[in-house]
Amino acid sequence: RLLLGAYEASGDISSASKGREREVFISSSLETVLPPTFRIGSGDVTDSVGPRAIQSGQLDIVIEMPWVPSFGLPIDGGVRLFPAEAVGVVIEVKSDLRGQWDDVQRKAQRLSQLQQRLSGTSTDGGSLTVHDETLEPIPMFVVGFKGWDDPATLSQKAEETSVDGILQLEPLRFVSTDRLLR
Repeated sequence: RLLLGAYEASGDISSASKGREREVFISSSLETVLPPTFRIGSGDVTDSVGPRAIQSGQLDIVIEMPWVPSFGLPIDGGVRLFPAEAVGVVIEVKSDLRGQWDDVQRKAQRLSQLQQRLSGTSTDGGSLTVHDETLEPIPMFVVGFKGWDDPATLSQKAEETSVDGILQLEPLRFVSTDRLLR
């Protein structure tokens, strides 16, 4: 209800201001439920896979893993350049999924070109396991304040796009996908 209240209260301001206000509201809400070791920011993601680095373009919310350095840009302290391996999840925030779906698709397409180079070690009962390096997609979710009335349409949009899930607040719906099984 609080999310919908923020959505309804911002009815008469410009689109850019509404969008930023909603991004900040979602970020602030996440900061109250995630452990403080996770950093939440906004900016571009880049990877080192392939012949040259690729960048995602500006992303609304990036939840950064706690074990990597953070590269802030000197102009705006809230905007960062995130190495792909540092990203836990990307969240795009939209006021109206129907009207802004093309933007979601463009961002998802661009982000899907980046890969995380993951490896590491773990312990289980005292034994150490070294995990081979894998290339993984960066998880992406979308939060839309308004969207489609038909749940089947929302599911279809999620399946046709490189996203892992969509939370729509009006009417309230959540759909998830498993891109790794496609």
